[in-house]
Amino acid sequence: MLVVEQHHSRAQEYSVFEVEAVKYEDTVLQLAVVAYAHVPIDISAFADDAAHADDGAFSNLRLVPDARASTHRGPRRHLGRGMHENIVALRGVGSRDLAREPMLLDAVILPAVTLAGGPFIRVRASTSCNVCGSAGEVLYAGLDDVLFGAPGEWTIKRCINQACGLLWLDPQPVEEDIGMAYAQYFTHQEAPTATSLPKRIFRRVRASYLHSRLGYEAASGNRSRWLAPLGDLHPGGGDAFAATVMFLPAPTSGQSLLDVGCGGGDFIAKMRELGWKVAGVETDPVAAERARGRQLDVHQGGLESAAFDDMSFDAITLAHVIEHVYEPRRLLAECRRILKPNGTLAILTPNSASSGHRHFGKDWLPLDPPRHIHVFNPSNMSRLLESAGLNPVRVATLAINASAIWPSSAAIRRLRSSPAHGGETVGLKTTLPGVARAVAERLMLRVDHSAGEDLLALATRIA
Repeated sequence: MLVVEQHHSRAQEYSVFEVEAVKYEDTVLQLAVVAYAHVPIDISAFADDAAHADDGAFSNLRLVPDARASTHRGPRRHLGRGMHENIVALRGVGSRDLAREPMLLDAVILPAVTLAGGPFIRVRASTSCNVCGSAGEVLYAGLDDVLFGAPGEWTIKRCINQACGLLWLDPQPVEEDIGMAYAQYFTHQEAPTATSLPKRIFRRVRASYLHSRLGYEAASGNRSRWLAPLGDLHPGGGDAFAATVMFLPAPTSGQSLLDVGCGGGDFIAKMRELGWKVAGVETDPVAAERARGRQLDVHQGGLESAAFDDMSFDAITLAHVIEHVYEPRRLLAECRRILKPNGTLAILTPNSASSGHRHFGKDWLPLDPPRHIHVFNPSNMSRLLESAGLNPVRVATLAINASAIWPSSAAIRRLRSSPAHGGETVGLKTTLPGVARAVAERLMLRVDHSAGEDLLALATRIA
């Protein structure tokens, strides 16, 4: 008899059950079972089927066609970038007499040699908006992780308050399991050294732009200011260069900067060269250790665990961090506490109101389930900042990442719509069609200020 273990989580409308390492004729297999009725399951009948299979393959369990299988798309188990096993409909026996009342099961047989116990992410419900407290309605369901292959399928809700419109995951991964979604994430990767001619030109134009527009003398050296106007030729415009310093003007002597979610320290290492006294906070121990190896002051853990003194920093930056946070208001309140009077909080995050999201819908890259817990727009970001005791001085959308987001979202759409693209990988890379889309989005921003892929928020502490 096969033993079924009930996990302590629910996803969508079903409970997750799993057969642990099942061995048949020296082949280790794993059967992940999802039941749409919350009852104990006895699948000993499946073992009998396997024992009488002609060629000894456990996957030759007798399949029972069910009309509902064609109308209900069951959960899929993700095996890597773009790789999925097919799901088959089976009939099983439960604690009640299912011989008279058959219960449809969706099951997938997976190799389990290295996956003993199965990589399930436990979840918790999140039924109300974190900004305004309103209820949510399902916007997208059944989303998988095409970027890094985290297990599970995910639902995104949208706040029913039209003045808010926050997007969030419901259910959400429990914090103890969220690390499974980051096993191959960007913070584990070394930043490439820019040696190509286009990147060398980019660095020179950036240095001139930062010197001319934001006062960074150290960035320019002896380079001429005449290069600064070339910044407008970038697909993302001059904003792409200002974003490399999070739109912060050059520091006066001794000013301090904290980067929350600093990764391997690339940003704060650069800001140190530009005259800032820097520190960082990073939850990823691998990335934090790499940053410390560059003689950077980095605390490994959450912001609150760093226990900084009140009014410690002149500037705090959150570059693509707040969308990963379970309690964004609490994070912003802690930022306010450690920010000096008249100090600046700078935030960059995806914009859910962007033209890219309108076009791609569920395939829009920055939805990024299950890592992006919340996705904001200008309205709810302003409201969130104010509720945390911060004064928004600039909230705007930009097109700085549009040249990569558009082609990457198109790749996600291809992967999800056609098995023929199963071997395609998705990464955040600029392409020539993406450059054209970015230029078009910059033009659109002249008439639709919410169209940009990126959301910038600059705020100061309310004394």
